[in-house]
Amino acid sequence: MKSIIMVGAGIQEKIAVEKLKANGYTVIVTDKNLDAPGVKIADFHIHASYSDTKKISSWVLREKEKLNIKGIFTLIHAAYEVSVIAKTCNLPTLEPHIILVSDEKILHKKILEKNGLPIAKYKEIKSINDLEAGLKQFHNSAI
Repeated sequence: MKSIIMVGAGIQEKIAVEKLKANGYTVIVTDKNLDAPGVKIADFHIHASYSDTKKISSWVLREKEKLNIKGIFTLIHAAYEVSVIAKTCNLPTLEPHIILVSDEKILHKKILEKNGLPIAKYKEIKSINDLEAGLKQFHNSAI
């Protein structure tokens, strides 16, 4: 028996749970919603939000050997949290800082730019004033 953890158990994850089970995996899902569709069909459920990395990690560390947990993944926007959990529990993962840089678009662009790699032009917008200034600049350059 090999087990895998999926962070999130909503409607889109239900199909993944079904496919994993059909391929012989024991499926563990995490979701704070007890009525989430994936919760109802998974083999195990960790009642936790994706952001509660401490609670999920603690559960995984307690059950890892007994359930032969081999991996963790997500289909929701929680790659960083999944990476933190995986790193904490010694499961395969990219380093959390790599996930963070890849996920944070402006940080990603600044690192590429700093290292001399080509990137598309962009404007960082942090406020309505930035947006208005950017629109004026765009409009003036388009004329």
